[in-house]
Amino acid sequence: NRYKDQLSQVTGRGVSVIGVICNYAVQLWHG
Repeated sequence: NRYKDQLSQVTGRGVSVIGVICNYAVQLWHG
């Protein structure tokens, strides 16, 4: 269960990083 929590934390962090990169790319594209 602890492993599952850690995995979900890492996955959430990765998703948020991907979102930031996507936002940055969109700003560059429309900038």
